[in-house]
Amino acid sequence: MDPGTGAPPISGVGLEQLMARFEAAERHIKRVNHRLDGTLLRAMMDLPPMDEERWASAEARQQWGEALHRRIDNNSLDLP
Repeated sequence: MDPGTGAPPISGVGLEQLMARFEAAERHIKRVNHRLDGTLLRAMMDLPPMDEERWASAEARQQWGEALHRRIDNNSLDLP
């Protein structure tokens, strides 16, 4: 599912805040890349967050894990 499907475009202050959060996440990924795989972390950023309610559901965890697996496969075709 594309998070932008049917949603209005982001602009102005909202876009600035979104970009600031994205840049902060990228800085954190670069900082911990020696301990955690950056491809995995970026793939996790692309998925909807797992809140407590969804985490309690085995089906939701399974779906999220499968989506993460697909995202990693799609983003790492050129990596060893």
